[in-house]
Amino acid sequence: MKLSESGFQKRRIIQFESVTLFATKARRRQDFIHVSKRKLRLRALVANTPFVAKNPFMEKSLIPSLEKRYATKRFDPTAKLGEEQVAALIEVVRLTATSYGLQLMKLVVVTDPEIRKKLVEHAYNQTQITDASHLFVLCRERNLSAEQFENHVRNISDIRGVPPESLEKPKSNWMKAIFEKSQRDQEVWMEKQVYIALGNLLTAAAVLGVDACPMEGFKPEKFDEVLELEKLNLASVLVCPLGFRSVEDGYATAKKVRRPVEQFVVRK
Repeated sequence: MKLSESGFQKRRIIQFESVTLFATKARRRQDFIHVSKRKLRLRALVANTPFVAKNPFMEKSLIPSLEKRYATKRFDPTAKLGEEQVAALIEVVRLTATSYGLQLMKLVVVTDPEIRKKLVEHAYNQTQITDASHLFVLCRERNLSAEQFENHVRNISDIRGVPPESLEKPKSNWMKAIFEKSQRDQEVWMEKQVYIALGNLLTAAAVLGVDACPMEGFKPEKFDEVLELEKLNLASVLVCPLGFRSVEDGYATAKKVRRPVEQFVVRK
């Protein structure tokens, strides 16, 4: 029996609706599976038991890298970082979360051997300063002014394509919140954010197979003097030599000492 043209169209419509209904049900099943997995994760967390579906990145890269990393005491002075590695580590610091996105910090990358020879005596003669491939000096702004906030608003406007006047209220709120602080409180506030950047740097370096040694053991005022940071309105906060461990570093094979999870995590 031949179908009329109208009958054929009706049949096409029924077929289309059937396919649509099937696809809708399939999506619902996928959504249900997704929601179910989320519920399982939540239940696993509440029950303090590991979730069965494991993340390959966590298992094969992140956690093993963090287990392997340590504060490198001796670097191989002949082993140098590649340009791509250095660029990635710089980008990690640049992308660090900061209050209001203001980025009241800067990164000074020191590769000049002569400058590093001058710095080592102001870091209690710790040879990581001179032996590592690169030396990162993480700095905060020395003094705050309205100009820094204006620059930030201009940057937001340019990147997001929003009119600057629409940012006047948030800018005013940021300035009020920050300039109400004492000079020392402003410095502490900025320094805390530099430590966030250091945490990101250490994690990224570990994943990239780069060794690092975070250091507070240096004289900031002397580093500022040698690097002429005051001219840049900067003050050094942390130092982090980066490179590759020496085979003579005895700490490289030492077992990592950390408290077990049950003594570290407080669950409420």
